[in-house]
Amino acid sequence: MKKTTYILTLLAFLLVGFTSCDVTRKPKATPVQAPFKSMLDVEMNRDAIYALLRNTESPNMLNLPDYMSDLFQVSDLDPGTYLPFYSWQKSAVLDNDFLTNYYFYNYYSLMEANYFIMRVEEYMANKEIKKSSEEEALLKQYIGEAKVIRALAHWRVVQRFALPWHQGDVADRTKGIIVVDKYDPMTTAKDPKRSRQDVYKLIYEDLDYAIANIPDDANKDVQPAIYITKDYAYAVKARAALTREDWQVAKECSQWVIDRYPLQPKDQISRLWVTEDSPEILVRLNATRSVGGISASIYGGRYMDDLLENGKTIRRLLHTPVMILAGWIGDLYEKEDARNGAFIDKNDFFYASPLIGYEDQPNMLIGLTSIAKYKGNPSLNKDKDRPEFKIGIHLFNAGEAYLINSEASLKAGDFVGALNSFKMLREARGASFEADNYPGPNFLELELKNERIRELIGEGFRMDDLVRYGEGMKRNPQKQKDGTLAQWTHDKAIDLEIKPDNEMLIWEFPTRDTNQNPDLAAHRNW
Repeated sequence: MKKTTYILTLLAFLLVGFTSCDVTRKPKATPVQAPFKSMLDVEMNRDAIYALLRNTESPNMLNLPDYMSDLFQVSDLDPGTYLPFYSWQKSAVLDNDFLTNYYFYNYYSLMEANYFIMRVEEYMANKEIKKSSEEEALLKQYIGEAKVIRALAHWRVVQRFALPWHQGDVADRTKGIIVVDKYDPMTTAKDPKRSRQDVYKLIYEDLDYAIANIPDDANKDVQPAIYITKDYAYAVKARAALTREDWQVAKECSQWVIDRYPLQPKDQISRLWVTEDSPEILVRLNATRSVGGISASIYGGRYMDDLLENGKTIRRLLHTPVMILAGWIGDLYEKEDARNGAFIDKNDFFYASPLIGYEDQPNMLIGLTSIAKYKGNPSLNKDKDRPEFKIGIHLFNAGEAYLINSEASLKAGDFVGALNSFKMLREARGASFEADNYPGPNFLELELKNERIRELIGEGFRMDDLVRYGEGMKRNPQKQKDGTLAQWTHDKAIDLEIKPDNEMLIWEFPTRDTNQNPDLAAHRNW
């Protein structure tokens, strides 16, 4: 695997530096703003789009919508950063940097993917450069990988910024999004919206190209794969088919994954998020101690050292996160469920802000349930004695395929098939399963919604699931026995009920983009 340090360093700098969206920007991070002249140029640019994908698909990006959901409550350590999301303040959410970054980075991925596709196609058509048949096949594979990235970005945006498939006329372009399917950012940024029907058509076309041109064994020399595989293209198509309500395609594509990635015994569950070498991981982007590891902001912040008088460290305590899992989450998991401890866990967190009446206890501990997926992979710590809570970016884990297969089977009228996929997931995780508890589709449908929370918590699916279910939500801040707010809860925390027709369940396009695109301005979401 060839790397070019200055490219990735420049891209990382740009990713940190941008704080607002503007899809007219030319992607300056592309290493060579000129036709490719060698396979080395191709591979260098390929690594650059993967570096951008790492940022776009990080838990810190994907969980932003879920801060509005019923999964989280805001702590009083939040200086106002996440409170607008938590409290559904329309004016503050509209142009919040987090929302605009979510929009921008997905379109940035689209532009980078399109630039790469354009240059590789030019390179393939250049008859003056000799290319072997193996290189020709590899170039088509690389285009396939870029088209998966393009399909994924379009899917992310259509989930967050457009109505779900079942609402309204899917051919109505005014209810869709801007599609970027070629490298012409100054033009495409001002293009009119395209309908959800057109968006999904392009997503399918991109994924079908990838499936046809990425060999079965491509990128599988390292396990888990660190580049996009054919299996992952099927996985993304399963996701898209589920949200498009294309039940048969969702069944078939998720079954492809299930057949190749069987669930592991429950005593192997730590290999998913601790050692990150589980056979259930389809793709985990490259991460080393120096490059590629991500620390998730929803798991604490930093360590506070608690010292003896002689200066020897006796323990380190996690700093309380600003977004805390809601109290009802723990009740979803059975005691025997291996995810209870591996996916969520209760920890003692260091409460940094002195409480009234507790000023003499600056190191007060609070037991909180947190997302244990992001405790970190010890192999990514530079100092083995000081955890950094870093993980690699998981693009898809097999458990999701079983959920998609079960839901799609149920919607397609295959109750037996739906129940079987659900059973396999439950039993692999050590959770109970009694067929008598699911006497019909309605019972299974209700429990599938809970199972998606259990399996996918902390991966950014909850808000989009609420939208496609056509459901609202209720949020009740945690209270103490005397009825007062729990001491770590923000004093502005309120009981909140969101109706299914609340327009903020999907996001409005950032003002900067509506100002530049008349069609976005004319056909807003809010």
